Amino acid sequence: LKERLSLSEEQLRKVVVAMPPVLGYSFEANIGPKLNFLQEELDLSDGDLRDRVVTSPILLGFSLEKRYRPRLEACRAAGVDGMLVLRRISQ
Repeated sequence: LKERLSLSEEQLRKVVVAMPPVLGYSFEANIGPKLNFLQEELDLSDGDLRDRVVTSPILLGFSLEKRYRPRLEACRAAGVDGMLVLRRISQ
């Protein structure tokens, strides 16, 4: 996670303190695919992705298949900007 998002020690600490379960998540099976999906589908730069994860570490806790994909598909079907998914995903 630290390398993928180019996190400083302080940023990593903030993510872990806010979202302790992240320590038990598999990077290859869980975190990596979520980060890739968010970055590719929402066209986020590395810096934007990092900033969003540091600001809202809960983003790492949501299911890719049960939360992210369905909401993004619903937004797109309704003609709504996909970035709305990221802003509203934790609500």
